[in-house]
Amino acid sequence: MIEATIQIKIENWVDVIKSRYDVRIRIMDVYSSENGVGNLVEIYGSEEDLEKIPEELKRLKYVIDFDLQKTKKGTLSGSVIVSHCRICEAISEGEIFLIGAETKDDGSFVWKVLSSNKRSISKVIDNLNKVQEAKLLSISQLSPTDVLTSRQEEILRIALERGYFDHPRRITLKELAKMLGVSPSTLSEIIKRGEKRILERYFKY
Repeated sequence: MIEATIQIKIENWVDVIKSRYDVRIRIMDVYSSENGVGNLVEIYGSEEDLEKIPEELKRLKYVIDFDLQKTKKGTLSGSVIVSHCRICEAISEGEIFLIGAETKDDGSFVWKVLSSNKRSISKVIDNLNKVQEAKLLSISQLSPTDVLTSRQEEILRIALERGYFDHPRRITLKELAKMLGVSPSTLSEIIKRGEKRILERYFKY
């Protein structure tokens, strides 16, 4: 498995929010939805700035829907669904998987992705460079055990320990979401993406 770090300057809802508020945005995963492309996100900032973000998102025409909740002081967690996102589409449709992404002070994004081969990563970068500047910062080989993000690993471990995967379940999705401080829809998506990565690694090795 190959891990790569890609830096890219994109103009989307993240760029708008970053330009207007002193916040840091972390994208934990991307996924395809019926209406567009979903981003699982965490937004960090002052309480005052975070309170204004939902209203700001409502004004953006390409933001179709969002579900953001305050999970702890200075943090919003949840999902934002947009009508289009070039790099999100490249990740969700291509043979690469998102580990995480964070905003930088210069407005750029640094994305960490996984792929089974270097060719897929090069293809994504070439496609991105057709519409915006993308730069490969690093690339390295991972062992078969380095599959999940730390957040996915933490959530799946707690879900397993609490009996979410038992039959019958000892804890519901809603109860587990409340314990972890995320919305049920966000938790469901994180679990599904984590399960998918584990199965892909299991059947590949």
